[in-house]
Amino acid sequence: MNPSELIFNFQFSIFNFNKMFQAIIESLLEERIGLSAEAIGSETIAKAVHRCMGDDRISRGKKAASLTEYLARLQTSEEEWEKLVEAVVVPETWFFRNKASFSFLSGYVRFEWLPAHQNGVLRILSIPCSTGEESYSIAMILMDMGLPEEIQGRFHIDAVDISGKALYKAKLGIYGKASFRGEDLSFQERHFDQISQKNKKDKNEKRFKVHARVRNIVRFLKGNLLETQLLADEKPYDVIFCRNLFIYLGESAKKRAMDNIDRLLAKNGILFVGHVERPLVCASAERTRFVWIRQSGVFACRRAGFKQETHDHPDVVQHLTPSEKSSGRSFEKAGTGRQRGSAVVTPRGPHRQTPEYKKMLPPSLRPFTGSHIPQISSSSDDSVETWLNTAQQLADRGFLSEASELCEKYLNEDPFGIQAHFLMGLICHAMGDEERAEEYFNKAIYLDPNHDEAMTHLAFIMEHRGERDRAERLRLRARRILKKEGDD
Repeated sequence: MNPSELIFNFQFSIFNFNKMFQAIIESLLEERIGLSAEAIGSETIAKAVHRCMGDDRISRGKKAASLTEYLARLQTSEEEWEKLVEAVVVPETWFFRNKASFSFLSGYVRFEWLPAHQNGVLRILSIPCSTGEESYSIAMILMDMGLPEEIQGRFHIDAVDISGKALYKAKLGIYGKASFRGEDLSFQERHFDQISQKNKKDKNEKRFKVHARVRNIVRFLKGNLLETQLLADEKPYDVIFCRNLFIYLGESAKKRAMDNIDRLLAKNGILFVGHVERPLVCASAERTRFVWIRQSGVFACRRAGFKQETHDHPDVVQHLTPSEKSSGRSFEKAGTGRQRGSAVVTPRGPHRQTPEYKKMLPPSLRPFTGSHIPQISSSSDDSVETWLNTAQQLADRGFLSEASELCEKYLNEDPFGIQAHFLMGLICHAMGDEERAEEYFNKAIYLDPNHDEAMTHLAFIMEHRGERDRAERLRLRARRILKKEGDD
C-alpha cells in the first residue's frame, strides 16, 4: 500500500471515529436530558463538546485517545456532564415574553381561581425556568393585580431548571438590557432597582436587580422534567408554564415530559406552552386530553373533562374549539362598538319555556332542564357552539332566563369563552343586575383587552352609578381601539 493510500485510510478511520464519538454524545444527551440533535443541530453539539474539551486537561497526544478519555469522564464525572449541559443549553428568554399569556393568567386568577379557592394556595410551576425572567414575570403580574397582602401571601411559584449556572443567575436577580424587550417596560420601575454593578462585556450597559418582595415569591430548584420522581413530594400545580422546551426534545423525551406534566398538573390546571408547541403536546399526551384556550396570543390549554368547584358536567372532547364568532345570525348592533354578532337583549314577559323556545333548541337539548348537559362525543364538536348560538338567539327574542341558563352551560365547558362572557353581561344588564353585568363585562375585557363593546357597555354602568371619570376612561379606551383597527 502506497503512502497516499495509507494517509487516506488513516484520515477515513479518524473521520469514522469522530462520527461515532459524535453519535455517542448525541445519544447521551437525548437519553439523559431529552435533547434532540435534529432539533438543536449536530454542529451546535460538536462546538459545545469542543469548548468543554478545551477547558479540561486531557492529554492531546492523540486525538482518538483524548476523545475516548473525554467520553469516559463524561459518563463518570457529574461535573464534566454538567459542563457539557451548560455549554449545550443556551438560554434565550426575557421578561413578559408573549405578554398575552401573562395577562390571561391575571384574568384567570382574578375571575376563576380566587372565587373558587377562598383559602387555598395558588401553586404555579415554571419549568424550565432558565435564568428566571419567566418566573419573575409571573410574580410581577400577580403583584400588579392590586390584591390585599393576605391574598398575595397565598401565591407560590416553583421554578425548576436543569442548569445550575442559570439558577445561580436567577437567584441573584440581576439583569441587563437583553432581558428587557418590547415597548412597555413600566414594570421595570415598579419592580427593579438600578444598580452600580457593571457588565464585564459592556461597561456602559445598565443593570437592574429584582426587588426582594418579588424574589421572595419564587423558589428556585434544580431538576429535570424527565426525572420520574421530579417534585414527587409536592402538591399538584394549578398552573404550569412549560414553554419552548418540547421543540428541542426527541419523541421519547416528549412523552416522558408529558407523563410528568400529567402527574404535576392539577385536575383542572392550565398548561402554557410555546406558540409552535401545541401539536407537539397533543401528539405526546397519551393519557391527558386538553381543551385549547381560544384567545389570540395565548398558547395555553387545560385538562379536558375538568370539573369546577360549583358545577357538575361531563368530560369534554379533545381539541374542543367553540367558535367565538356568529354564524348565520342577524342581530342588532350592541352599543357603539363594532359588530361582533351580539344581541340587544330585551326582556319579554315572564321568563318561561314556550313552544317557540322549544322549537329553537337543538335536538341534543330537548327536553331542556337546568341540570342536564348532554354527553359530548368526538363526532359532535359543534354541540357546544350550538349552545352559544342558541343562547344568543334566545336573548335576542327576549327569553333571558333560558338564554342565561344555556350561556352558563357553555361557560362550564369553556370558561374562557369571550363572547359568552360578553353575552352574559348583556343579559344581566337587561335583567337589571348591574353588579353581575359588570363582572361579566370585566371578564370579557380581561380575556380580550381590545373588546371595545364590553368597554362601552361597562361605561354605561359606570355612568349610571355616578362614576363618570371611569366611564369616560373606558370610552376613550374603546375609541382608541376602534381608531387603531380603522388605521390597520
